[in-house]
Amino acid sequence: MPGGKQKKESLAKFKDLNEYSIDDARKAEAQRTVQKIEGLIDEMFTYKKESIWTFSQLSEWWFKQDSVKDRSDYNRPEIAFNKFNEVFGERLIRDVKLSELKNFQSHGRKEGQANSTTDHETHSAAKAAVKAAWFDNEVSAETWKSWQTAKS
Repeated sequence: MPGGKQKKESLAKFKDLNEYSIDDARKAEAQRTVQKIEGLIDEMFTYKKESIWTFSQLSEWWFKQDSVKDRSDYNRPEIAFNKFNEVFGERLIRDVKLSELKNFQSHGRKEGQANSTTDHETHSAAKAAVKAAWFDNEVSAETWKSWQTAKS
C-alpha cells in the first residue's frame, strides 16, 4: 500500500483462483507485484459486487431467495425492509456505518416504536439479508463486520 502499510487479502475475491491453492496464491502475489510496478494501485483493491449494490438491490436479491420465500412470516421482513429502505434504500451497502444503524434505531424509538419493532427493521430484515449476501460472497467481511455488531 502507499505509505508502506501492508494489507491482507483473501484469494476468494479473485476470479479463476482457488483460495486454498499455494500456486494460486503465488500467482496473485505476482499479479500484485506487477500492478505495483506499473503504478496501478487503484486496481489492486477493487471492490466486490457490493460496491455497486444499494440496499434496494440487496432487498430485491434477498426476497428472490427460496429460503426467504418459504418463511412463514415472509410479509413481516418485507414490511420491515421497506421501512428500512425509506432511509437507506439508495445507499451503497458498504457505505452504511454502525453509527448510522444505531441512529436509525434510536430515531425509531424516539418516534414511539417498540424496541422489538426497531430491532426487527435492522436485524431480522436488513441484517439477515446482508448476512446471506456475505455467505454468498456478495459482500466483504468489512461490510459484514458493521452488521455483525449491530444489536439484534
